[in-house]
Amino acid sequence: MASKSPPSTLQSQSLEPLNRSLRMRDQTRKKVQQISNARTKLLLIKKELDLQYGIAKNLQEKMMAMHEHMQKIGRTFVDMKEVPYSDELQEVFNSLEKEKLDPELAGQEGRSLFDFVDAQSVRSLQEQTAHEIAIVRNFLDETKNFMNAVDSSVEELARLRGEVIVPETSEQVLNEKIDVQRGFLKDIEYHSSELADIEGKLGESTASHERLKHVKDSIRRCEEKVASVHHRIQSTATQYGEAYKKVVMFNSAIEVEVPRLKMMLQEFENNVSIFDRRVTAVSGMITELSNLAAWYRHFHSAYGEMLVEIRRRHAQMQQHQRLMQRCQKELDEAAKEESRRREQFSRKFGRFLPPGLCPALHEPVVSCRVLPLKIASDLPRALNFEAGPKIYYRNKAAREYDNSVISKDKTEVHKNDQKTKSDKERKQNV
Repeated sequence: MASKSPPSTLQSQSLEPLNRSLRMRDQTRKKVQQISNARTKLLLIKKELDLQYGIAKNLQEKMMAMHEHMQKIGRTFVDMKEVPYSDELQEVFNSLEKEKLDPELAGQEGRSLFDFVDAQSVRSLQEQTAHEIAIVRNFLDETKNFMNAVDSSVEELARLRGEVIVPETSEQVLNEKIDVQRGFLKDIEYHSSELADIEGKLGESTASHERLKHVKDSIRRCEEKVASVHHRIQSTATQYGEAYKKVVMFNSAIEVEVPRLKMMLQEFENNVSIFDRRVTAVSGMITELSNLAAWYRHFHSAYGEMLVEIRRRHAQMQQHQRLMQRCQKELDEAAKEESRRREQFSRKFGRFLPPGLCPALHEPVVSCRVLPLKIASDLPRALNFEAGPKIYYRNKAAREYDNSVISKDKTEVHKNDQKTKSDKERKQNV
């Protein structure tokens, strides 16, 4: 017969699985408590970090809106190949340079309308406009790089946020696993007690050995189940540990990037303000160049109109001069005729009238003078000569109109001369 082990040794051996399972149970309970605490803490931290991430996204959206504003108003300057109105101004200047002035107007030979252009100021304005356009373009390039940095920062935060995954384990599920483990522990405790009884009464029968093997297998299976629950809880605890590390990394990035993005927004707002002032300034310069191009075009046209006006004024002054001479001649003839008739009256009737009867009858004839009799003007005379410089006309219609006015003036002068001659003849006949 095989020698039997002491009862204390047998009892110790039979309780060893139970003791291991109890230690594992205590470890499991500790892990569950840690998981519960960690979950509550992680959810609170994640909620706060999500709010901070929302702030970061809001800052990004504000800067994106400002960037779109800058791109919208700056697109015109990006597409500019050269300073606006440069070709138009050059064309106008070439026309002015070809327009040679009459010496009587210019005071010397060889001068042109271009001599009256402040070309240096125009070139200076063009250079300043080109410089401002370059600044606006540089602003847009720097802003693009600036926004790339903003987008990279927010994308990195989004990546870190996506890595923070809190395991979907509720406290109820953890308690259910503890209950399952507790059930297996009760089974181990029961089988351990059964094992001690069997080992204390173990005989040579095959049934006793079979029963012993069955109980040990039951204890082993229950112990494996307890260990399985423990390992699953341990795995969940490990996941929480990894999630906590990710949260720490995400939090560290948030603490750095959100304040940085706020500072970038302030810098961006300042840059947008400067950009708007620059755009306003360069738009004003472009408008000024447009006005200059229009002004010099009108200057060229006005020069031609001035020549036409000088010719018209000379014709008008000549007509006026003839009218004044004719009026003076008629006044002189009227005064002469009046004197003749008064003398005729005096010779015929004067000696019969007492002097005191009507003293005013002896008043002299009123003689009138037209002043000034000759019109003086500093207008250039050479421009009015038929053989003088060619008159500038806007178009054919302007030339025809001017010629019709001159022809009409000549016709009126001829009619007035004929009328004066007819009046004189009629008076003489009377």
